[in-house]
Amino acid sequence: MTVDYGNQNKAKPFNTRQAKSLWAGVLILTTGGIKSLEMTFIQNPSYFDKTAWFFASMVGAFIGYLLPYKFPNKFIFMFASVLTAIDGIISASTTDIAPYEASSFLNGLACGMTLLITISEAMSDSAHRGRVSSLDSLGLTSGMFLYSVFNYIFFNVSWSVNFQLSQQLGVLAIVFSVLAFILSFKAVDSPISHLIESDECGAFQNVMDLNGEKCASFDTYNHFEELKNFVVDDRRLSGGQRIGQGILPFFEIATVRTFFTLSSTSPIFFLTWSSSVLNRTAFAIIIYGAVRMLAACLSQSILLDKLGRKPVLLLSTLFSGAAFILVGYFMMASYSINHITITLWLLVCSQFFAGLGQGVSSVYMTEAFAPHVKHLFVFLVLVVENIAVVVALHFTGYNFVQNLSYAIGGGFIISFLITLFFLPETKKMSLKDAMDRFSKCFSIGC
Repeated sequence: MTVDYGNQNKAKPFNTRQAKSLWAGVLILTTGGIKSLEMTFIQNPSYFDKTAWFFASMVGAFIGYLLPYKFPNKFIFMFASVLTAIDGIISASTTDIAPYEASSFLNGLACGMTLLITISEAMSDSAHRGRVSSLDSLGLTSGMFLYSVFNYIFFNVSWSVNFQLSQQLGVLAIVFSVLAFILSFKAVDSPISHLIESDECGAFQNVMDLNGEKCASFDTYNHFEELKNFVVDDRRLSGGQRIGQGILPFFEIATVRTFFTLSSTSPIFFLTWSSSVLNRTAFAIIIYGAVRMLAACLSQSILLDKLGRKPVLLLSTLFSGAAFILVGYFMMASYSINHITITLWLLVCSQFFAGLGQGVSSVYMTEAFAPHVKHLFVFLVLVVENIAVVVALHFTGYNFVQNLSYAIGGGFIISFLITLFFLPETKKMSLKDAMDRFSKCFSIGC
């Protein structure tokens, strides 16, 4: 006899508990969304100023790759919260460039660790895995929205005290870090992590904790056995076989995720350039942040588990690609106020569709890789997306922004084709069935 984990009423306690266990990570990533957007929007910075956060994020992801199975998630979140608090204290207390660079690096370290753990350790019933596994995108887009709000207020509201924007955001980072530290006590490790370490007692206790149970139920035993068999099957594979199975999904997911990451920073190139011509940049930024966050919320809370991963990603990549290509066209057509206005609104449209699909790559990373190599592949995907942003931030100028718009648009069209032909639909599947789907090289209609 088996339990139907697709029943949402039964799955709700498990999903709710797991979501709460990751809220500390979501708050830390919210500060990361603020900092990453701040880095790309500051005027006339040095190259290091713009890229410090992204380099640190790669280093933090590497640390996160080394830490799992050695420390509980709650301790990792606590450490990241402390780093975020130090970042906030430094940012709030000074506007000097050297401390500012250091604070950006600390926040990047915290977010890199948190992002890898949040994606790799996400665990839920099959009916709600999309909601739980895409929480990272909710945190990052919320941070982008908050930055846009503070940016708008700072430049459009008169202040009686000399308190710079970076200092205001530093205070906000302190508040979020304190809340994240408190919520870290609710963090629960993935049962799979304990099973990989042959700690069945710890894994069983985690399943109970995630279900919010004080006494083991029939559902607990069934789900524990499902996860245990998943890990046992993975143990039968050699390291080379696990890596071989993950290579193709890695390239597919890394390609898709990279263009979503670039799309979140690329409007800043254009908005910064247009500020000298069109005095609406701050207002455009706040719309941009709000639209992306609302789209991510809609996708995370409803679409991924109702409509499915693949339809959402197809819709997102196709329309985002079309919007960015049109942005490049209107930038090439004429240097006029009307075309700049049209381009700004096209960028806002692109952010809505990009926000819809951003969380899908996180869900796919949770499902695509074997347990023993999941952290490795998630780390590599995060490195690829951050390197892409670092390279993009190295270039400036109108011609580059125009070419970047075409490149991102073309990248989204390529991502659409990858999704159509290679990435499977994994809605309401067990982790084992979902991973098996990814092993197929051709997934159209799946």
